[in-house]
Amino acid sequence: MKLFKAKNIPNMLSILRLLMVPLFVFLFFYEFEGHRYWALGVFLLASATDVLDGWLARRNGWVSDLGKIIDPLADKLMQFAACVSLAIKTRYGLMLAIAIFVKDILMTAGGVYLAKKGARSLVVAKWYGKLNTVCLALAVCLLMLFYQNETLAAAVTYAALGMMLFTFIMYFSNVFLKFVKNEPAEDPAAQNEAGEAGRNG
Repeated sequence: MKLFKAKNIPNMLSILRLLMVPLFVFLFFYEFEGHRYWALGVFLLASATDVLDGWLARRNGWVSDLGKIIDPLADKLMQFAACVSLAIKTRYGLMLAIAIFVKDILMTAGGVYLAKKGARSLVVAKWYGKLNTVCLALAVCLLMLFYQNETLAAAVTYAALGMMLFTFIMYFSNVFLKFVKNEPAEDPAAQNEAGEAGRNG
């Protein structure tokens, strides 16, 4: 029996990201020379595997029910672990953590509502969702390195919060409102993108 199958690579990468979460927390708080750089390296590696497993899954059709669960779970856990860790060090990290939590609650509630109304695609993949993911990752990286710089930390945090608000408004207007009004999605091909939303924060 062949134990390794190429189609399982995305899931393996997602599991690896899950294992990186406690490693990141340990490196962030266990103070030794350069520990923040090591934590940053783990965070960046996790982000890279997220991009890689998504690309492999889409390119080769290696989408599985397990992957639809563990991929967004790994993303959210790493994202939230980073923000909560920063929240212990600076109030700006706390602001990001609260904003992410509220956004996820609202989008989940909206997704449940649309599902009950029979929507095929709850949250479609859009450019602004991808941009928000990149901006949030960049904000976390900068805060990890410069959270002691009050001015820079504030600027980075408010920029990330602004991007999150913009993304939420775009999703609300282009997905939720259009469905309620029975209008077509802004991109007809978006109906084929269901299941990839978890990769777009």
